Amino acid sequence: MSGIYGVRYLPGSPLTPGVVEYGDPTGRWVLASQLVRALSDCTVVLDEFAGVQPHAQ
Repeated sequence: MSGIYGVRYLPGSPLTPGVVEYGDPTGRWVLASQLVRALSDCTVVLDEFAGVQPHAQ
């Protein structure tokens, strides 16, 4: 998990949706609606049965 998405409560400000990183102390003031995950060092694999055509080289 890399963070949370939700509405952040800030004194004197309108409610603003956004992403707060995991471990950020302002996360305590977020009404979370989703977890955010980050992928790194990944390879995209095209599925020939999904109708996705690779680009010609």
